Amino acid sequence: MKIKILLLAFVAYTTATLAQITINNADMPTVNGIYIRDNAGNASNVIDLNITGPNTTWDYSTLNSTGIDTIDYVTVGSTNIAYQFYFNNPFSADYDSDLAIKGADFPSIPAVPITITNVINYFKIASNDGYYQTGFGATISGIPASVKYNPRDKVLPLPCTFGQTISNPFEWNFDIPSVGSYGQRKTRTVEVDGWGTLNLPNGGTYNTLRVKSTIEGIDTIFISQFSFGIAIPSTQLEYKWYAQGEGEPVLTVTAAVGGGNTNINGTNYKHHEPSAIQNNNILKTNLDLFPNPAENFITVRYYTPLQSALQIVLIDITGNVVFHKQVQTTAYVNNSFELNVNQIPQGLYTIQVIQEGSISTRKVTIK
Repeated sequence: MKIKILLLAFVAYTTATLAQITINNADMPTVNGIYIRDNAGNASNVIDLNITGPNTTWDYSTLNSTGIDTIDYVTVGSTNIAYQFYFNNPFSADYDSDLAIKGADFPSIPAVPITITNVINYFKIASNDGYYQTGFGATISGIPASVKYNPRDKVLPLPCTFGQTISNPFEWNFDIPSVGSYGQRKTRTVEVDGWGTLNLPNGGTYNTLRVKSTIEGIDTIFISQFSFGIAIPSTQLEYKWYAQGEGEPVLTVTAAVGGGNTNINGTNYKHHEPSAIQNNNILKTNLDLFPNPAENFITVRYYTPLQSALQIVLIDITGNVVFHKQVQTTAYVNNSFELNVNQIPQGLYTIQVIQEGSISTRKVTIK
């Protein structure tokens, strides 16, 4: 009888461990959250987008990092005030946004005198409903503007579970004085098409949901001078693996559809500190920390031959980033940075100095 009970307990434990997860509001990004991601570029030699379904194992542990980025979410109120018109408005519940993040500039369109730069994207976490992009702010042909999506772009249903499918249209349009108008009409179809274990480089293993988004759209451009309009169709794909408590997807793959083919054009994944850093990934720098143990301040001293921005990251034993700062360096001299740890809980931490995709790591105790 005891053996049978133990066997049933083991089966129950194993089933619970492998069970599909649910993604909720608490698993979305947070203001001042810092998420470190490795870029892997076109990883079509590793990623097979056709692998999915229930209880799947995605083994992408051989992805090769080509560099490291940080994703920093900020308050809406800290962004350009001209951008906030729709997104910092308590009288508009749908568009009063929760957080913002820097976006990519829009690509230029040949022979069309429109530039869209300094982009900030705005998001809202609607309780037990969804994670929405509400719109963006940008400098459009030199003029700061606030552009809302109408309706909003529902990026993810919340709660999010395996088997869900939703489809929603969204669009935006604005006039450009003396030029014409520019806008986009799109439909996002979201399919939660897989769950299981995701293996990433350096021992990163996560219990995940895979979410596939198909974004079909048309860019519409009208040039007043010539009374001429242009419609440019496109189909984009996003594949995101979500894990509980992570904020950002732990793996994101973007792709474009063209000529009947799906072509991966970008891959990024959660940075996970390796148990032993390989020699070809060590930052060519002398890195010193003092005092160690530290109580109020840590001086980070580093010497590097590279004249480029450098990231200083403090990570706790659970892998959470508790401090991040980008600093400028001077090549071939002793650089230093003073880190105030007075408000950081006691314990063992890892300091990473990251520059141009290479990392140097030291352990430090805060007492």
